[in-house]
Order: sequence, then C-alpha cells, then structure tokens
Amino acid sequence: MIPSAPLIASLHCESEAHLSHMAADLAGFLEAGDLLALSGPLGAGKTVLARSVICSLFEQTDLEVPSPSFTLVQAYENPPETMGKNPPPLWHVDLYRLQNPDDLIELGIEDALDDHLILMEWPERADPTLLSSALFIEIEIRPDHRRLLHVHGQSPWADRLAPWLSRHNP
Repeated sequence: MIPSAPLIASLHCESEAHLSHMAADLAGFLEAGDLLALSGPLGAGKTVLARSVICSLFEQTDLEVPSPSFTLVQAYENPPETMGKNPPPLWHVDLYRLQNPDDLIELGIEDALDDHLILMEWPERADPTLLSSALFIEIEIRPDHRRLLHVHGQSPWADRLAPWLSRHNP
C-alpha cells in the first residue's frame, strides 16, 4: 500500500524492455537524498526497474546487479569507469524479508539518505515516516501481463519529473 502521497501519473508499460527503458530514463532525474520506493506483487518488475536505474546511473549496461533479497542492502559507489559522470552513492534495499520496521535503524538507511540515493523494494514494510518525501512507483500487473506504473509523490516530484512524464505518458 502506498502512503497518502498524491498520484502524479499512471504510465502504461508494454514489456520488460519498455520498463527497462523507462527506468534508465528516470535515473537522470534522481539524486543523492532521494528515496525511490518500488512496490507491487512478486514478479511485477521492481528489481528490473532498480537494475535499469543502477546501470544507467553508473553507465554500465553489463554491471552485475544482484537482487538484495537475502542481503537486504546492496551498495554501489562511483566506480572510475563512469567517465567523469558523478552518480551519487546508491543503496538498493529489499525489505521483503524484514520482520520489523525498527530493523531499518540497524541498517542505517536513515543516515544513508543524507548523501545516498536509496532504491527500496517492498516499502510497505518500512516505517511510514521514513517515506514521507519518497517517490513511489507502484507496479500493477494487468490481465494481459503488461504493466501499469502508478507514480506517487509530493508536489516537488511532479515538477521534477515533468520531462520524464511527458516522454512516457503519451
């Protein structure tokens, strides 16, 4: 369930390749201090979206991006191969196995938000106060197996994402 952040847009996604393209484009609008919260049922495409953002930010299409389902957090720093581009340090977090929202304190996510970009799968398991300024993408699986991305966030997100939304919301 998405917190009470307003709906910004609902975007149709035709395939996994289309989702990857949309996510890679979204990467250019994310920065340190942002939390991108990804929700949806198992197999919806949360990890596909996160992988595409990470590969785009670090300009490495062949970067190995394992799912953090068992480690809970997978950290990425700015490798020298980014050719002058300076992406923020990034944490890819998967809360599927999290038993208690208080366990997030031990992970240090609140502190990491000061200077990291956080991509969080299963944000429903987090303390809602951590998510107050997050951008939410809820992935809905349609009966025809296409995806519908419901984008939620406070007003600064709508303004910041306007170019991205205009490219992907015909």
